[in-house]
Amino acid sequence: MSKYIRILLVFSLLLTAIPCAVFVKNDKKQTSSYIKKTGFSLPEKVQIMNETDSSLSEIPLDDYLAGCVLAQMPCDFEEEALKCQAIIARTYVLYHRHHNKKLSENPQSYFTSEEAKGFYGKDYEKALKRATNAVKETEGLVLTHKNSPIVTAYHPISSGYTESAKDIWGADLPYLLSVESPHDYDSPQGIQTIEMTEAELFSRLFAFAEIDEDTDASLEIKKKTSHGTVLALEISSKDIKKEIAGKDFAEIYSLNSCNFIISFDNGMCEITCHGGGHLVGLSQWGANQMALSGKTCEEILSHYFCGVSLLKL
Repeated sequence: MSKYIRILLVFSLLLTAIPCAVFVKNDKKQTSSYIKKTGFSLPEKVQIMNETDSSLSEIPLDDYLAGCVLAQMPCDFEEEALKCQAIIARTYVLYHRHHNKKLSENPQSYFTSEEAKGFYGKDYEKALKRATNAVKETEGLVLTHKNSPIVTAYHPISSGYTESAKDIWGADLPYLLSVESPHDYDSPQGIQTIEMTEAELFSRLFAFAEIDEDTDASLEIKKKTSHGTVLALEISSKDIKKEIAGKDFAEIYSLNSCNFIISFDNGMCEITCHGGGHLVGLSQWGANQMALSGKTCEEILSHYFCGVSLLKL
């Protein structure tokens, strides 16, 4: 479990212990006051762009959200985890509406029915039913911080801790802090090991950095977060030193995330990578494990998004 998350990990870089505040449940009076104050509302329909000819079409919001859940989270995950993803997708819509951004120009992952059938195969009908139910069971629910919809970052699986938006993106978002996700570190789904010769490792780096090959070149990790996500490396060759971003290194070697260590031994190199994606926000694998242990979607979201409120529009 899950065969689908293994597929998502292939594309995880394309998706890129701090205590959390107690999750605040808002009663009807608070929710009504919030809606009246902000004037927020969700659209009945959303526009999506056809990637083939760039044409726009409108579909009902709930159908769109079900397509988002199908594309964003493996639908054999637990119900409470799928509900988390439905709320994340809905909040994304509200965030763009609030900031006057066109959803068709800033799309989130979404499957048409044909794309979902191709991805899930014989499991499509079951997956669609689960995704649709997750949307229905969370109708109108969105995540906010200080009366504004949040940036709902998520990734397939963490390295044992999620990362803060400030460390990864330089964006100081108080609800996207580093939190523990203990089920992730030892999961075989989240560990990737790659072996190659030192010559092959440096050959790719020389090509990327546009420097001449040198048998005496060296590589050093220069900057990383407290949980091991590499932000920058330095390659030294003769009198030349060049810095390489951790995300570029991960892309060169098709790593699932930027949380990795490099070891050298007798002319060989081994890269061990933990987690998948940018590692910020909700860990989907961690959310599923929390759901398996009996946690509700409210409890899961409050763990990964610090100090947020769950409101019904």
